[in-house]
Amino acid sequence: MAVLVDAVSYLVSGVLIAVTPIDDPAPERSARGVSSVVTELREGLRWVYRHPTLRPLALGGHAWFLFNAVLGTVYIPFALRELGMGAIGLGVTLTLAGVGGFVGSSLWGWLGRRLSPVRILAGARLLEAAGFAVVAGAPLGGLLADAAAPRLALWVGVLGVAVSAVALAASGFRHANHDD
Repeated sequence: MAVLVDAVSYLVSGVLIAVTPIDDPAPERSARGVSSVVTELREGLRWVYRHPTLRPLALGGHAWFLFNAVLGTVYIPFALRELGMGAIGLGVTLTLAGVGGFVGSSLWGWLGRRLSPVRILAGARLLEAAGFAVVAGAPLGGLLADAAAPRLALWVGVLGVAVSAVALAASGFRHANHDD
């Protein structure tokens, strides 16, 4: 049933995207042809990885994607087998990750008016580290003893907030540095 609901949500999303009017002019074609795409890609990569500010941001993003993929791969068996969480607890933690992402993206305007993208990025990365540490340390007890699902759900929600804040701050930071 959950997979069916998920499939219907994708169908609704696809229909909504298909009927959304787009007023986006087509880019001008380059006279250089198809090989220019490869050349432009190479030039863009060279520019980003030589930029003193964007290079660490890009490399940090690569590491984040790698380790987030690892977490995403092992989280479900970890929660079910190691923590004995059960389907409902697992569902709650995953739901709160989504809610956290929504909260984080909703806070972006408010945070962006008060803090620089660098501060938001640093703070969100620290929140992510705390969230990952709590998830990894869950079998050890301590903070999560006797109430693994609710506390872990809270921290997975915090991870969701941090992840969306990082994505938005990094995007703003890249846009602010695109003319350098």
